[in-house]
Amino acid sequence: MKEQKFNIPFIALIAASFLLIISFFLPFASATGKYKDYLKDNPKGMFAEEIDMTNKEAVNISLIEYAKMYGYIATSMDGRDQQQGILSLVLIIAMGVFSILALIFAIMKKSIRTIVFDCFSFLVFCLYVFDLKDRKVLPSSDYNYGISYYLYAVFSVIIIASSIWLIVNTKKHNNSSQSVNSYEENA
Repeated sequence: MKEQKFNIPFIALIAASFLLIISFFLPFASATGKYKDYLKDNPKGMFAEEIDMTNKEAVNISLIEYAKMYGYIATSMDGRDQQQGILSLVLIIAMGVFSILALIFAIMKKSIRTIVFDCFSFLVFCLYVFDLKDRKVLPSSDYNYGISYYLYAVFSVIIIASSIWLIVNTKKHNNSSQSVNSYEENA
């Protein structure tokens, strides 16, 4: 039974780390109001021809789709637009890389490293959200935050809490093992 208790924080850590990566594929921005109705009424219309995104796909836009848009802007535009495209693309890629590293270290049961890369990921997430708010991209009259925006923060907190829980359980497990070993040696 103790072994199962020891695995609960590890399972929670792996699940939250995996779901953090899955959140890149969930809606980060969702169309609202009349704009949402317009997109749904014209599903085959092109929202962004350059990246082959239809209106139907633009009702909910994931971080992966944002990366495609910013990749196009970074390679096809000039001046300030190009710089903004590069910055946004770098932020999304950094979030992804740090999230993947957090998952890898979670699998390896390296709690401190998992916390570090999860914190890096969340910090970059906060910078990206600040940039979107500053440019009035999100929230706007046409789009509001999607489920991924909220889940990203929740999963980041769960990763930190599970990592700490795993550290505490590991220390308790190691201390109880040492107590049993010293008892057996004295007997």
